[in-house]
Amino acid sequence: ENAVDIGIIETGLGGRLDSTNVVDPAVSVITSIGLDHIEFLGGTLSAIAAEKAGIIKPGRPVVIGSLPNEAETVVRATARERGAPFFSIEEWFENANAAYPQTNLQGRCQQINAATALCVVEQLQERLPVPKDKATEALGSVDWPGQWQIVPLNEGKQLILDRTHNAEAARYLDENLENLRKRTRRRPVILTRISNDLRARSLMPILARHAQEIVCLTPSQPDVPSLECAVLRQKLSASFRGTLRQAAIDDVFPEPQACSLGSEGQVIVVTGSIYLIGELMGRLFEELPANQDMLPDILACQAVR
Repeated sequence: ENAVDIGIIETGLGGRLDSTNVVDPAVSVITSIGLDHIEFLGGTLSAIAAEKAGIIKPGRPVVIGSLPNEAETVVRATARERGAPFFSIEEWFENANAAYPQTNLQGRCQQINAATALCVVEQLQERLPVPKDKATEALGSVDWPGQWQIVPLNEGKQLILDRTHNAEAARYLDENLENLRKRTRRRPVILTRISNDLRARSLMPILARHAQEIVCLTPSQPDVPSLECAVLRQKLSASFRGTLRQAAIDDVFPEPQACSLGSEGQVIVVTGSIYLIGELMGRLFEELPANQDMLPDILACQAVR
């Protein structure tokens, strides 16, 4: 009922040099660390962790999600040096992944995110007293557009939008695609756009493992970073027996909630560039869902980060 001034920092591009780092937080949150933005943050997990740990403030608690051991070691050391109370969800839930809370979002990564959120809520109890059962209940109504988001299409087809754009997220995409194949007993058509070589090396082998067909979507705007289809083909293993081709978004999605690809009842997955997901949102919906009218622009901005 009363407004509460709470600063929470979750790292964006980096941490130490991130624009959010001007905030004096009640709690700092490092959800994950992977080999991403290496041109800015460094080429090793420990180097990137050192940049991310730059958000840790003296005496202010820090909560981490599931981090690689190499990265967690660096973050723990930084927290110790700055006298910041340190909380890991793996320790908080006593290494029992099965105890992680459920959400209405699919995938193990969302359970990790939910566990991180509950741990943060616990650290904020003095300033924002929220009963644990209420926080857990709220996780059941989370809406995260572009995160394994299911959209009905023409001819009984189903579109899944998933903004997997780095190596770490690709691991969870692999799990989701495996579960999808088991559920549908069919390989999906996968549409993608990938911005750089590092991301292509991690994502393309996973797409090839699950896809019936891979379609590279060309950007509608010439200044959008995108690897050519021929470059992506080089990242495929010799065992891939599907097809790989290029197509324009206008041809694939000629009108809202209609897709020219796939047969009746087919599942079509769009993944890769965050900018791609934002661009598709603007085409798929005649009216974006409530409070999502700026979403394509927001996702596009995230792609630049």
